[in-house]
Amino acid sequence: MQQKRGSCRLMKRKGISTEKLKEYITESLMLLLKKKSFAMITIQEITAKAGVNRSTYYRNFTSKTEIIKYYFDNLHKEYYNNIKPDITTEQNLYELFNYYYKYRDELLLIHKNGLSHLILDSLNKLFKLTIKKKTYAEIYKAYFYAGGVFNSLLLWLSNNMNNKSRHIYELHSIFESFNF
Repeated sequence: MQQKRGSCRLMKRKGISTEKLKEYITESLMLLLKKKSFAMITIQEITAKAGVNRSTYYRNFTSKTEIIKYYFDNLHKEYYNNIKPDITTEQNLYELFNYYYKYRDELLLIHKNGLSHLILDSLNKLFKLTIKKKTYAEIYKAYFYAGGVFNSLLLWLSNNMNNKSRHIYELHSIFESFNF
């Protein structure tokens, strides 16, 4: 049996996986961010919108910030699982920023609430996944890339993610000049 509350789809919770519950909670927070600032949203509002009780929330998250981290981790996990194996770094960056653009509304909401810094840890995890040999040099290189992508994304977010093609062209130029 399904019900609707706001724009979240609610079901009887019996048999729902932990991942699905986390998705409901995350989706609920994103919907609430469209109406209120992050600081003003309560756990009670999130759980009511998600159709879960507080104990379910606290079993899965320690704070609202953890929900945003979960959102970024899932965003990057989905991206990573769908990239082609033999893609160049340059193509990867192009695809990553196109992928971010698909989530423009959510990313801008997070940025406008001062939470975009939370993406860096998730980017570090993403770039570490791409390392074939786990040497210190390769780990440093992965973190270097993640930092560059993070700062480029911040700049783009501060411009409301306008001029997508120009932004990606500029990234291409930068990486070309560094010979990556």
